[in-house]
Amino acid sequence: MRELTNRLRAAPVLHVDETAATVSGEEVRFAERQTLLVGEFLDGARADARVGEWGLPCSNEVGSVGKYVHTATTPGGLVFLGAHKRRSHMATDSLGILGNHQGVLVSDRLVLYDKYTQKPGRRQVFCAHLLRGLTGVIEGEPAVDHAWATAAQDVRRDLNTAVETAKAAATNTPISSDARTTPDAGTSKGKRRPAWVMAETLHKRQDEVPLFTRRFDVPWTNNAAERALRMTKSHISVSGCWCRVEIADWYCTVRFHLGTVRNHGANLLDALRDAFTGAPWVPRTTRNP
Repeated sequence: MRELTNRLRAAPVLHVDETAATVSGEEVRFAERQTLLVGEFLDGARADARVGEWGLPCSNEVGSVGKYVHTATTPGGLVFLGAHKRRSHMATDSLGILGNHQGVLVSDRLVLYDKYTQKPGRRQVFCAHLLRGLTGVIEGEPAVDHAWATAAQDVRRDLNTAVETAKAAATNTPISSDARTTPDAGTSKGKRRPAWVMAETLHKRQDEVPLFTRRFDVPWTNNAAERALRMTKSHISVSGCWCRVEIADWYCTVRFHLGTVRNHGANLLDALRDAFTGAPWVPRTTRNP
């Protein structure tokens, strides 16, 4: 795992994303309470009080504890998953990857990643997410002619086509992407209005959105991170939650190991056998995306 995190920190391009998950509150409370009883010899009331300090459900509460699964992947097939109770910098810092990463982050427009991309040319806000948001703007206010949103979609699709054409021709000349987006006069203003939020995003992040037109090794989508989280989302959708915190951690460890193995074309059963016998499989080289 240490070698994997070192490679991720050194990767020139890193895809990052996160998704919400849950752990059964009853199981968490019971496990943490029993740990306190055994480790600190607390009586039941004091153990429940300590668990309450941690923000976990007490004995008279029924529910679940929120968790977030964070992922960091590379275009070359390395995958990392980590579960944490926070969605904040506390979580991303504790995973030990983003704080020391000096390359480009490909992400959505979540402000969580602003901390790690303060220098110019360090972030690509992936355009597929923006296209979906612009489609929501167009369909959300059908009475308004959102010509600016349609134009913004067309510009980004044209830029992607131009970049792919340049890659096929093996040229390294940056693609001109001097496009500014101004919402129509009829667009509803306000922080809660999707149209205005999208327009502000395109304006404030106008240097982050078209980075893929200047650096051809930076993709315009975040598919690698979304694929890494796909099975986690399916698991939560079907099972509802994990029973214990440890199971969430185990799940992430097994899933990111198998994801890396699969991306490099190695045998999954052989990789599991090697992991259980103390010699986990590690890719010798990173494959080309």
